[in-house]
Amino acid sequence: MERTKTLRRRILILYVAFFAVVVAGISGSAVGQFTRGYDEGMKLSQRVVDNFTTDHPRTTQMLYALPNQNRDLNISIEGLSLPEGVSVAARINTLDLLVESEADEGTSLLQALFSLNGSPATIMLSYVLLGCYIAIFIFILLIINSLRRSLKSESVFDRKNIVRTRAIGICIIVIALAHAAIQHLSVKAATALLDGSSVQLDTSLQLKYDNIVMGILILFIAEAFAIGYDMTQEQKFTI
Repeated sequence: MERTKTLRRRILILYVAFFAVVVAGISGSAVGQFTRGYDEGMKLSQRVVDNFTTDHPRTTQMLYALPNQNRDLNISIEGLSLPEGVSVAARINTLDLLVESEADEGTSLLQALFSLNGSPATIMLSYVLLGCYIAIFIFILLIINSLRRSLKSESVFDRKNIVRTRAIGICIIVIALAHAAIQHLSVKAATALLDGSSVQLDTSLQLKYDNIVMGILILFIAEAFAIGYDMTQEQKFTI
């Protein structure tokens, strides 16, 4: 009996530590992206509204973080206090493109605001991203509530929390894939616009493998905890 209790306590400690790290990593990344995205979105939305108040309404689209393949494309930095003969140039690794064009006849302000996200496929993927972030947030709240209620009884590590942890891992993988797909669509659209210019974009799929690895690691650890939970349950019923 004492051995079973010790095992359950060790599993609980590992799970709490693991979950704390996951929450810290996801929260830091998500909050930062949301803050930057919200500020940028408000500015662009205001720009679209201002464009539609003129006699010649225009649509606006922003293409973010386009990977530059031409490493010779540099920008000189002026106004620096440097010793004589010293210069500094910035190498462009990624580009943000603001694309504006005359709005088609009959285009509404709401349609123009939706076009900020690009093509219908990009908009759909954006909703997938939003859904995954909301799902992760809900699962985190449910697990925190379970931790709050069950720490004293040491029964927090149940089947529901294992399923929730698996769902978080799957959502992280889906987010990484959706981000890569959105960027790939943006690169394809930008490549057509920049055809003939000195800018050469990297058209390969820019997949963030660290997020994929993180999602797989969370799934792996969830399975390890599931095995540990099953073992404690078997010992409990055996006794």
